[in-house]
Amino acid sequence: MKERNASIDMFRLICAIMVVSIHTGPLSELGHSWWYVTTQILPRIGVPFFFCTMGYYYIGSLLRGQCKFCQTMKRLLITYGLWSIIYYIPDMKSVLNGGASLIGFLTNCLRHFMIYGSREHFWFFPAVFFSIIVATLFGKIGKLHWLAGISVVAYILGLLGCSYYGIGNQIPVITTFINLSQYGLIRRIILMGFPFFMMGYFLQKMDLAKVSNRMAFILEGIFLIGFWSEIILVNRLQIQVNVIITVFLYLLLFNTMLLLLKNPCVQYRKIAVVTRDVSNFMYYSHPLFMIWINIIMSTIAGRNATGTELFLLAVITSGSIGYLLHRADNKYLNLLYK
Repeated sequence: MKERNASIDMFRLICAIMVVSIHTGPLSELGHSWWYVTTQILPRIGVPFFFCTMGYYYIGSLLRGQCKFCQTMKRLLITYGLWSIIYYIPDMKSVLNGGASLIGFLTNCLRHFMIYGSREHFWFFPAVFFSIIVATLFGKIGKLHWLAGISVVAYILGLLGCSYYGIGNQIPVITTFINLSQYGLIRRIILMGFPFFMMGYFLQKMDLAKVSNRMAFILEGIFLIGFWSEIILVNRLQIQVNVIITVFLYLLLFNTMLLLLKNPCVQYRKIAVVTRDVSNFMYYSHPLFMIWINIIMSTIAGRNATGTELFLLAVITSGSIGYLLHRADNKYLNLLYK
């Protein structure tokens, strides 16, 4: 599919809300089990979906012989740069107060910008930059299928360091790798972001006509059950260090994308444009609103917001302002979310 898919753009909003859930923990005030469900289980498809969507469109352009490397990188770098500046401004207090040198501050900002992400939720950008660069290089030599195979191996290594750590920790060489001090960074960029980005290759090569909607919906139910069952199993066996990625998460996302691609909902294109812009703004801005919500709650009520309050208010405020910015359609403000 060369044109944008309305179903994918509408589902983006659901996934953006999932990301907010990961960072706020709705219902966490009811106990640890509720926190675990609303941060570690229900929303786990959210971030992988954004990688997969980016990969689907970008790899699609490579397969059509339309390398959009400079165009894509420029757009992402502008958005990432602007938001990084916004988030870095409050950090300047340490320099102004004499607690840190300007050179040290700028060096630290640049290091995080290039490697870790200028803010916790912005680790997405270095990871997607890596994926775009590698995909472009392999696309230039006509070996994207090699890269797709490598991405599957990378995902398996990720599984052995996350939900199946207990198994990976028993395998020579693998145990050394997954216990590296920088494994978390490697997992995010190479073993998680990259494989989900390359999922777009498999989707581009998929013959959608060979899979009926009925079969896809049946598989969606099976993979959902498998996703929940797998998380319960690895927790019962106590072999996981986290459940950020699982076997059935990969299968579930792949099948969800198939359903969205097979049902593009072209009649909702106008709505999809709105949800695409709002979801982008929500993803980028919600930690900023979380800070202000807690400041206001602390001032008015003398306490921080509960997980549920923080979640609802962050979604409502970031979503509402994102919608207003979409309506304003200002060429400069559009750089924040287009």
